[in-house]
Amino acid sequence: MLKIFYKLPNGESFAHVSRSCTSTLCVLSLATFWPDQYRQWQEYGGPPQQYLEEHYADRLPSGCVCMIRNPLKRLVSYVNSRGHDWDEVRQILNAMRFGGVISRNVGEAYSLRRFHHLLPITLIAEPDTQFIKFAGVEKACEVLGLTYDPTVHVAASGEDYCGCDTPDDLKVLLTDDIQLWRSLT
Repeated sequence: MLKIFYKLPNGESFAHVSRSCTSTLCVLSLATFWPDQYRQWQEYGGPPQQYLEEHYADRLPSGCVCMIRNPLKRLVSYVNSRGHDWDEVRQILNAMRFGGVISRNVGEAYSLRRFHHLLPITLIAEPDTQFIKFAGVEKACEVLGLTYDPTVHVAASGEDYCGCDTPDDLKVLLTDDIQLWRSLT
């Protein structure tokens, strides 16, 4: 399974975990290590990730930071922010967990990055991952060597953001993620 991550000049790295402070960490990375790109982002906007190199590999670097969010809230936040329907999400999560069929129209509608955005944390993380609970941006900055700025919140939805309930059958597909989340609380 391909994973997306960002390498920092100080040797640290963090995983792309959608709806879990990735955009905020990207902005803080730009501000800390790439001031010219940071100014470009401030001037032109857009996703801050587009100003960094996205690395793709089948394994995260050793010690890579993963922000971990309540998996049900993360999924609802994603669905609400992107407007996908639960049937599309169900097809993709089923295929990720057990293999299976994804309808042609769903397969064509989802890019590699969009597919990755639904990837459960237990399929992203490695045994030596450094987990930091959402929204522990200050802690992540300490570990990553970034300058923390408490005013930076990009694409924030908040921990309590929940515009709808996660269907029960999808909760079953996220059982491992839910157990991991609970083990860290």
